[in-house]
Order: sequence, then structure tokens, then C-alpha cells
Amino acid sequence: MKNQILISSLLLLITANSCSEETPVQPILSEALKVVYSIDNDRKNKIVISQHSNIITEFDVISDSFFAFLNSNKLFVEAINNSFSTFTTNLYTPEGLSIYENGRVFVFGNSGEIYMSDDFGITRINLTNTPNDYERFPILNQDDNSVIYSKYNFNSYYSYLEKIDLSTLQKTILYTTHTYELFPKFITYSGALLIFFENRANDYHNGYLKSLNISNPSEIRILGYCRLFEAHESSISDDNKIVHTTLRNVILLDLNDMSEKVLKSPANFAKISKDGSTIVYSNDFGAYLIDPLGQNWRGIMDTNVSGKFAHDVAINSDGSKIVYVECEVPRFP
Repeated sequence: MKNQILISSLLLLITANSCSEETPVQPILSEALKVVYSIDNDRKNKIVISQHSNIITEFDVISDSFFAFLNSNKLFVEAINNSFSTFTTNLYTPEGLSIYENGRVFVFGNSGEIYMSDDFGITRINLTNTPNDYERFPILNQDDNSVIYSKYNFNSYYSYLEKIDLSTLQKTILYTTHTYELFPKFITYSGALLIFFENRANDYHNGYLKSLNISNPSEIRILGYCRLFEAHESSISDDNKIVHTTLRNVILLDLNDMSEKVLKSPANFAKISKDGSTIVYSNDFGAYLIDPLGQNWRGIMDTNVSGKFAHDVAINSDGSKIVYVECEVPRFP
């Protein structure tokens, strides 16, 4: 009887050890491998572009040939149709990256200063050079040849939206507030409005997308609620439609009639093509395409098939090519 009990106990111990050994340990998000793919909107020509650890941010298509993102304090510029064709440069502590002229002009925040570059960040012009201020998140206003950025002053504890004229280097304050998370996001296609994010008082992670009339900066309008990271990941089309996610919904803000509508749910990331024809969004189940009416839904990546989670997504100017990130763990566990 004692031998039978001993054998049974050993079998239970062996079974328990076997189960614990076979249970995979899920990696943490910052260490899990992120694989970047490109694919046509009809799900053809899917190719692996690159692989990365660490978290990817500022992920966007910059031309019909290239896309860019930040990863581990480095700027990556990669070819959409060419696997492992990558250019990188170290930006130390980047905060904000905007790219124009089909990838030829970069403006970015780096260690509290605003820089401009026409060679992927190798040669940099410091536009601000202000030790008492912390500047970040620049955007280029091509209509009046200026750069608009967020500035925080360590002496006054105020935040500002400031504009610097690239011809004269003259600076103009457009907006002042006590909140810290304040940053410009877009200039509308007509050049009339500045779209920016401002967090709510005493609420670091939540706030509003707002519009500011550039010719009359006191004219400010709240466009809609948005969380901090959702504002950073928003996009705008050339026909003045903003797409972002809020509380896992795909939101379309139409600046032409100042309307707002929910298109799809659930969603973690969403981007609209420059021509306004196509929206790509992702969630824990896959990546999908819809039109600005929320119709013509179709999948381009299914986690049930791949066993992976969709993270960041981006789309080229006419909606024909999509780039996205797959990972073995969800972006927002």
C-alpha cells in the first residue's frame, strides 16, 4: 500500500513538473519581437520589412516609397516594398517627429530643442536653442514657412504653442495655458486652422483636440475628447478629415462641417489615407480597412490565422498600400 501511495505521489509530481515546464512564459511588451509588414489593400504582396524589439512610436508612411518611426531613441526610415532596407539615426531623446516633402524634410524635438533636417536627421539645424524652455512636438506650416511647436517654461510653469518663422527666425506665441500636455498636431490643408491637443486640468492622460484660427489665434474651438496617446497617433487627410481612436472607437472628425462620428469598434490604432478614401485600423483581433462612411469593411490581417496581435498601422496616400506591426503580445495588455 505504501509503495502504491509513493508511486502515485511521484506520478503527480512528475505531471506537475511537466505542466510547469511546458507552460510558455509570455515576454513583456518592451522585449517582445515586433515584425513590420507591408501589404496591398487586396491582401496581396505581403512581405516582411523588418524586425524590432522595444516599443514603436510615431509610425507613419512618409511617401509612397518609405515609412518612418521611432524605436529605442532612433529614427528608422524603411522602404515599403523592400525587406530590410533600413536607414537609422540616433535622436537621443526624441519627442515628436513630422516629415514633409515626400520624406525630404524632417522636423523633430530632441532633448528639449526643435531641429530641422533634410538628410534624415544626420545634419540638424537647431531652431530654438533656449536653455530655460523645453520645446517638443514640432509641425511644419508650409503655407507661411514656419514651424509650430509646444514650449514649456521652467520659470513660469506655463506651456505655449509657439511659431517660428523660418525666414526671419522671429517667434510668435499663439496660445498659453497652465496644462503641461499641449502640442500641435496638424495644419489643415487650406492652412487656416491649427489642430492641437490639450490635456484637461489635473488630468494628464485625457484632454481634447482643439482648433485654433491661425490668422486669429484667440478663436479656439473644442473638436472632441481624446486621450493623450490617441492624439499622438491621429492622422489627417488632404480633404480635412481627422481620424483617431477614443476609448477603442474609430472616430472621424470632419473639419468641413465640424461633425464627429464613430465608425468602428474596437480599435487601438487608426490612420486615414491622404486622399481621404481609406481608413486602416487595428485591434487585438487583426487589422482592417473601411471607408470614411464606415463601410466596405475588409480584413488584411487576422490574429486567428497568424496567432499574433496587430499593433501600429499606417497607410499610403491613395490607400493602396498598408504597413503594420505584428507582435506576440498585445499592444495594450
